[in-house]
Amino acid sequence: GERKWRSMKNRGIFVLLGIALVLLVASAGTAAAMELSISEEARSEIEKMGNVAYLSVQEIGSG
Repeated sequence: GERKWRSMKNRGIFVLLGIALVLLVASAGTAAAMELSISEEARSEIEKMGNVAYLSVQEIGSG
């Protein structure tokens, strides 16, 4: 199972990268929202992007 282990390890790295990316987007979006107190529309767009990233990360993780 050497190959299987390697692919699992690679998937774990991808998941960690994805989570880091989501956190980065979320924190950046929050900081921007607080700083600029941007419109509700823009804030919901940022949240939508975060959700899409989160879901794709989960798909990679479970796939």
